[in-house]
Amino acid sequence: MISFLILLVSSVQGQLDCQTCMVAAQTLQYLLSNSQVQSSFKSYVAEFCSYSSTPTDCNSIGAVGIQEVTDVLQRRIVNPTYLCSGLGICSSASYVPEDFDIWAQKILFNTPAHQIPVRTTSYLYFAQISDVRLDLNYFSGKSNTCSSGPCCREGTPTSTSQIAGTYGDYNCDLPLSTFRMALDSILASKPSFIIWNGNSVTHDLTLSITDRLNTIKTATQEILNKFDSFLYPVFPIFGPLDCYPEHQYDFSDEATLLKGLTSLWSIWLGKQAAAQFSTNGTYSVQYKNTNLRIIGLNTMSCDINNFYLFANVTDPSGYIYWLNNELESAEVNGYKVYIIGNIAPGSSSCVNSWSKHYSVLMERYQNTVMGQFFGNQNKDQFRINTGYFSGKPTGIQFTAPSLSPYKNTNPSYRIYQSDNLSKVVLNYVQYRLDLSEIAPSFSEAYDFLSYYRTDDMLPATIFELATEMKGQELLMMKYAANRYTDGPDSLVGCNDQCINDLYCEITNDRQEKVEECQGVGQSFKEFALNTLYGEWTYLVKSS
Repeated sequence: MISFLILLVSSVQGQLDCQTCMVAAQTLQYLLSNSQVQSSFKSYVAEFCSYSSTPTDCNSIGAVGIQEVTDVLQRRIVNPTYLCSGLGICSSASYVPEDFDIWAQKILFNTPAHQIPVRTTSYLYFAQISDVRLDLNYFSGKSNTCSSGPCCREGTPTSTSQIAGTYGDYNCDLPLSTFRMALDSILASKPSFIIWNGNSVTHDLTLSITDRLNTIKTATQEILNKFDSFLYPVFPIFGPLDCYPEHQYDFSDEATLLKGLTSLWSIWLGKQAAAQFSTNGTYSVQYKNTNLRIIGLNTMSCDINNFYLFANVTDPSGYIYWLNNELESAEVNGYKVYIIGNIAPGSSSCVNSWSKHYSVLMERYQNTVMGQFFGNQNKDQFRINTGYFSGKPTGIQFTAPSLSPYKNTNPSYRIYQSDNLSKVVLNYVQYRLDLSEIAPSFSEAYDFLSYYRTDDMLPATIFELATEMKGQELLMMKYAANRYTDGPDSLVGCNDQCINDLYCEITNDRQEKVEECQGVGQSFKEFALNTLYGEWTYLVKSS
C-alpha cells in the first residue's frame, strides 16, 4: 500500500515516467498475490465484520471473499496499462468509454415493423420453477430462530411460533419433502417442458463448491425421478447462490462449477448445447423439432454483487454479443425464442450498464423473443420492456416467485400456456403452498387473464393494465397481494406513493429508470457499485 501511495503522489508531482509506473504497478500486483498480505486482509475484514455480524458469518466472509477481491484488484485496478493510462502517465494505450447511443442506433437500424403474434387453437403448456434453495439439513420441529442462518436445523424452540414446520418455514429455505410435493403437483399438469431458473442452493456461506454441486445433484435427481427426460425435458440455468463463493463468478475460470453442472444437465441439453454451456454457462437449444429455441442466459454477467465485474464490466465473456448473434440467427431462420435466466435484467440486482444493452436487444428482436422468464427476486412480478428511444412497450419480463419460502413467501411455481405456432404467452396459472394452513397442498392461486381481466398478455395490453392499476388502488392491491404471494409481508393498503412505486416497477425494464420514475435516488450500495463498475469501455492502442 505504501508503494501505491508513493505512486499516486509521484504522478501528481509529475515525477513518474511510464516505465517506472508500469514497474510500480506490477510490484503492487505481486504484493496483492502474496499469501501474507491476503491473510492480513482476512483479519481486517473479520474484525470489521464482527462489529455487526456473528463470528461464524465473518469467518466465512473473510475466508471466501479475500481471494476474489485481490484477484479483481490485480486484473483491473492495479493492472499496469489500466492504472498508468488512467493516471495520464502512459499514452501508448487508453480506455475509451462506449458511446451507447451509437451502439443502440446500430442495433436498431434494421428493426422490422412490429407484428402482432398469431393465435391458433393449439397450445403449449410448460412449467417454471425458480429459487428452490433446497436445504438438505432442514429439520422439522427445530427452531426457526437462530443468531446466524440458516435456521431450522438445530436448537430447541422456546415457543410454538419458533417451531420449524413440516412443510417449511417463512424464515428458512425449502425442505426436500416439500420439493417433492411441488414436483408431484407439477407432474399432474403434464407440462411439455420445465424451465428451472437456478438458485437451487440454500443460503449458507459455509457451503463449499462440492456441497453446492451436491445439492444441485440432489435436486436434479429428484426431477429425473419424477419426469422422463425425453417426455419432459428440463431447461436449467444457475444463479448467484449456486456459485462459490455466493454471487462470485470468475468469467475466466469457472471450470469446476460448469463442468459439474454440465455433467448433471447434459441429459436435457444435448451434446451441442452442453458443450457450449461447459465453456461459458450459456446455451441455445431447439425444443424438439419445433420452431422454438430456448436460450439459457448466464446472468452472473449482470449480478451487481459479482465483484469479478470490477475486472471487466464490458460485456464479460461477450454474452451480449453472443445473444445478439443468436437472436439474429433465430430471426433469419424463422425461430421463436424463450430467454431464461436467474436475475431479471430490470431488477436492482442487475448492473445498469448491462441491463440497458439487454433492453435494446429485446426491442430489436421483439418479433422473435416471445417470452423472458426469470427469478431471483422471490416475488411475483412482471416488467414491461420499453424502446430505448421510443418508450413503446416491446416485451415482458416474467419474474416467478421462489419455491423456497425464505423470506416470508409461500412456495410457488407456474404453469404457462402459449400458442403452439407463434409461441406467444397466452396465460399462466400461479400455484402456491400456503404455509399458514395446517395441512397445506399446492393449489391454484390465480390465472393471469381472469385475475387481471385482460384478453391477452401482449406488452401493449400489460402497459394498459399498469396504467389502470395506477388509477385504482384496489386493482394495484390485487397485484401487490400476488407480489408477496399472500405471505406475511403482504400489504394491508397502498397509498399514492406505494401505487406509484409499483407502477414504476412494472413499466420500466432498467432499475435506473425505475428510480427516476419513482423520484428517488439509488441506494448507497447500488450507487457505489454501479459507479465503481462504471460504463463499458474499450482498450484503444495509440498508433
